[in-house]
Amino acid sequence: MAIAWQHLTEHSQQAIQQLIDLDTDNTLTAKNPIAIATWADRYRSQKQVSGVNPYQQTHLWHFVDLDIDHPNLNEACYQHPTSSGFASAGPSHDCIVDKIEAFSRELKLYHASQRRDEQQEAVLALKFLIHFVGDLHQPLHASNHHDNGGNKLTIIVDHKKISLHHFWDTTLVHSLGSDPVLIAQTLNQSITEQVIHNWQRGSLIDWTRESFKTAKEVIYTPLLMSGDSGYYNDPSHYNEAVSIVRIELEEAGIRLALLLNEDLR
Repeated sequence: MAIAWQHLTEHSQQAIQQLIDLDTDNTLTAKNPIAIATWADRYRSQKQVSGVNPYQQTHLWHFVDLDIDHPNLNEACYQHPTSSGFASAGPSHDCIVDKIEAFSRELKLYHASQRRDEQQEAVLALKFLIHFVGDLHQPLHASNHHDNGGNKLTIIVDHKKISLHHFWDTTLVHSLGSDPVLIAQTLNQSITEQVIHNWQRGSLIDWTRESFKTAKEVIYTPLLMSGDSGYYNDPSHYNEAVSIVRIELEEAGIRLALLLNEDLR
């Protein structure tokens, strides 16, 4: 979100802050645009909220398990279930692609609504959308090799055993620094107008396929072919992974800005 914020119109920035100010149920993060990017993960980690189990309700929404060898989006998205209610209410068996579409649609419909229930749904849509666009650009959130997106595949980095998913989801991101604003400012310096134009082309499905391709060709294939659990201890392999993470973060920010600017007009 820190990268996206730098590419939002003033109108979109104001609309986002107005929605955050309307949020009547956010004790999980600070009430600012950068902090709420982690809200969906924090919500998922709670045990019970108003009689609902957030993990059971939402954890499948964070990824799309496209099989590395036989990718099938319909299967990975549970045949695209429909619902007549708010997107935040379910169904629980749904994928990140469909939830991004649903929450983007709701944000467009409800961000200026005067109805309290629609206002609060727009707030939820904003918080989920910001997080899920980021998740989609973590390649192991768009792929699976019978290992829960790398969660069950153990690698060794700096003499420590961690999951492949954790390495890409956390270790590499933390290697860029601890302040998301400073990281965003640094990454944004390499984003040109031509790069923005290129990254904002295509559809959500195209972005999903792109993330899947990165997972298959750049993460799984070389790692599995090497058969080396210490693959990333090689500086060249580690540095390549860092470069990929930088690009994925930049793409996510630019594409999130595109969606938010469109939805908040």
